[in-house]
Amino acid sequence: MPTINNNLQGEFANQTLARMEKTLGSHITDEQVLAFLHHTEFSYKKENKMLPIHRHRAEYEAYAGSKIPLLNKIKLDKMVLDYRLYKKNQYLKISAANMLENTILPKLKTFSKQDTTGYHGLEHTELVALRAADIAISEGYTDTRPLMITMLAAAIHDCARTNNGYNTYHGPEAAKMPEVQKFLDSPEFNLNAAEKLQIKNAAYNHTTAQPYDGQKYDYVQKCLCDADRVRLSWQGKHNAKYFFTSYGNELGKLSAYQAIDYLSDWDALYKKSGITPLCGAFRHKFKICDGSYGHKVARFVEPHQRFSPQNSYSTVRE
Repeated sequence: MPTINNNLQGEFANQTLARMEKTLGSHITDEQVLAFLHHTEFSYKKENKMLPIHRHRAEYEAYAGSKIPLLNKIKLDKMVLDYRLYKKNQYLKISAANMLENTILPKLKTFSKQDTTGYHGLEHTELVALRAADIAISEGYTDTRPLMITMLAAAIHDCARTNNGYNTYHGPEAAKMPEVQKFLDSPEFNLNAAEKLQIKNAAYNHTTAQPYDGQKYDYVQKCLCDADRVRLSWQGKHNAKYFFTSYGNELGKLSAYQAIDYLSDWDALYKKSGITPLCGAFRHKFKICDGSYGHKVARFVEPHQRFSPQNSYSTVRE
């Protein structure tokens, strides 16, 4: 990513630029300002101050202003490298979301036995596929093809479920469905025989695979299992032993507010990129409530309970 000239728009960005140049005593580029703002927002979220920064502009400015004197050139250059990686990962997420919404899900919807909404509906599949792609990116798979393969495994993992019901054998049943084979034969995916087997094996084993025998499974299986388990972790007590990947574990142990922000980030990315989610905004599918262990949890909201006052962001935020 080339360094860009100082052409940031907005009073807050320009004020931040001026403060940084005054503190560091030299010319600062827009990219460095953006990197600093991204770093500050990330630090803010790690401290569990979870509302998006643009909703707390005054508080954010005070926080940013207090951190600027601590900067030096080495730290700033490190922030720029981290920011470039972040922007690259955002591009990969947008590419994955485009493929999911415009190619994978429309085809899946024609044969899946799932309801569109509900705990194991297509809206669950949609989020599992996004999390699986996100985990794959964070695990170092930065080409669109492994992301597609991972999302295809996520797409079919629950397609044998009927009416959101419990079915112990839904993984093996999905892998054996003739419609799944036809789906994987689609020319848009251009899959070879090994890749098709890889996808079906991941779906087949997604309910039984365990980290203790993780050597048996490839990255597709691990990303799918972790992506599927994140929701259970959000709504209960997190346990790292159930996760294959480090980033899957990180997602699983997000606090309730961090989980809501994670979903809001996907909503913002979709909106910014002009992508329409199959089943509507992600954030409103979950709400923050009291868990069994004395802490807040992010719990899935059934369709008929959504958009009620107790599920509004301003109400649930403490």
